[in-house]
Amino acid sequence: MKIEVLYPELSNLYGDYYNAKYLAMCIPDSQTVFTSNNDKPAFLSEKVDIICMGSMSERNQEFAIKHLMPYKDKIKELVENGTFFLATGNSFEIFGKHIEDDDKKIECLGAIDFYSKRQMNDRRNCFFLGDFQTENDEDIKIVGHKSQFSFSHGKATEKPFISVEGGFGINLDSKNEGIHYKNFFGTYILGPFIMLNPKFLKYLLRSMNLNDSLLYEEEINNAYADRLKRLQREGTEFLMGAE
Repeated sequence: MKIEVLYPELSNLYGDYYNAKYLAMCIPDSQTVFTSNNDKPAFLSEKVDIICMGSMSERNQEFAIKHLMPYKDKIKELVENGTFFLATGNSFEIFGKHIEDDDKKIECLGAIDFYSKRQMNDRRNCFFLGDFQTENDEDIKIVGHKSQFSFSHGKATEKPFISVEGGFGINLDSKNEGIHYKNFFGTYILGPFIMLNPKFLKYLLRSMNLNDSLLYEEEINNAYADRLKRLQREGTEFLMGAE
């Protein structure tokens, strides 16, 4: 089992690196490859089972796009062939067609059919509560928080990752959050997403044909249950916020 973390020095704005770290801790025989901005990605020359990327500044986002652009055909091939991806925060925007920023249009990798728009003078914040429905019709409650300068639109947003119960969606007119395309999971939820959502992590492990036992499972589940109860109790007014 091989995990590749793309640009960990750039994409750990809210502690997103712990998605890959905790995932590796739950898979005893796994190997983690850290691809820095001076390296060629491991996925070019060897089989990688899951590729992880996290939140970053807008400047670093453009830097990452520039460095990954020579490999866009390979990335699209990996997505289409079912390689697992977990992209949190604004990192998943890199895999769309483009990002609009006022009169500037930033071409992206084009692996998935959607685009994003930046609104740098209108940051939106919220705690988040939603539902992820598996292919076996299991409903998994998803918790987290979001802080966004940008929102996404387009065809792929019609196949969302999560339906919104509290907070806002992939854009302010949508009741859906993130993108789930084949084995690509992208969400604006920040930080250590899989640690916050152990039920989703167990689903992810099973989907990769791995044992779904978690390290510190009791503690992680208790923290998840407490957070879920609080979000359900406080309701939408508590969840919504803006600057």
